[in-house]
Amino acid sequence: MPFKTVFHPTDFSADSHIALIHALKLALVTRADLSMMHIDPDAAREDFEDFPRLSPILERWNLLPPNSPDGHISRLGLSISKVRAASNNPTEALLHHLADYPADLLVMATHQYDGFDRWHHQTVAEPVARGSHTPTLFVPTHVEGFVSAVTGEPKLRRVLIPVSEKPSPQTAVDITAQMALALGCDKLTSILIHIGSDAIPPSLDYPMLKRFVWQTMIGHWN
Repeated sequence: MPFKTVFHPTDFSADSHIALIHALKLALVTRADLSMMHIDPDAAREDFEDFPRLSPILERWNLLPPNSPDGHISRLGLSISKVRAASNNPTEALLHHLADYPADLLVMATHQYDGFDRWHHQTVAEPVARGSHTPTLFVPTHVEGFVSAVTGEPKLRRVLIPVSEKPSPQTAVDITAQMALALGCDKLTSILIHIGSDAIPPSLDYPMLKRFVWQTMIGHWN
């Protein structure tokens, strides 16, 4: 896997917990460093370094014995760092941090706003992903995702990859296969969809792996 550092911004909320689950799982299976960042406009809470707690999650996944201190996490080959920034602009703070400490993968929670709600909420995930030019896993709130919060078991079976000739989708294809292998998913169907008035499927190299299926769909519009 190309991931040596997984970066996860968190606000300690229930909405960001599922994204944390995915960040932790991917860091475990790739033996990457997990860096978590919390941005607060004021002073940090006194117990900031204790949150979010990872030991209870790893105990639930039967990777640590009950009541393990956080120091035992290193026995799993996992390095954890927690960063706090004081800022009223989370997007700017995250981009500044990533400029100084680049990551190989971002794992971010996203909210799905419709209609007028979009006018009243500050978007962070998309501008950070674009501005940092870092591969990003967006985990929508209120969904379970592909990693079980209870067992830690992955259930990645089908992936939809929208593609175009520019930018090249080869990186997305490669990372999809690498992520599935790292997670131990022995069966995966990836569907590449290309839409355009004169759509031609891009020329790609597909990882030829046992029980991995690559499908292409072409849509036309006038």
